[in-house]
Amino acid sequence: MLEIKINYDIEHFKPDFFKGFTAKETAGLGCAVAVILASFSGLYFIAKLPLIISIITGIPFAVPVLLVFFVDFNRLSAGRLLKKGLEAIKHKPIVYQCTESTRSKEEGGGYLE
Repeated sequence: MLEIKINYDIEHFKPDFFKGFTAKETAGLGCAVAVILASFSGLYFIAKLPLIISIITGIPFAVPVLLVFFVDFNRLSAGRLLKKGLEAIKHKPIVYQCTESTRSKEEGGGYLE
């Protein structure tokens, strides 16, 4: 008998695009490989560095690209998180002044503790 397991927890559902990665993650891997190849090409063919050094030096350039596509913080991607942070910096804080009565309970008004 064929048995199919179904994940009923919709919050942890991950749409599969390519070998367990989502379309966004697959695009991120492609971009990271392109960044590594571009830095490798520049270092090996233009700067004439040795092959191994060119490859290893290209890897750190791909880390920020991978972080943008793979890391989510409170269900916000890195781009959206950066956008919200910039908006928070741009806007001035809202100042609220309390206009409620500060008289004590004995005086017949509200009181704050």
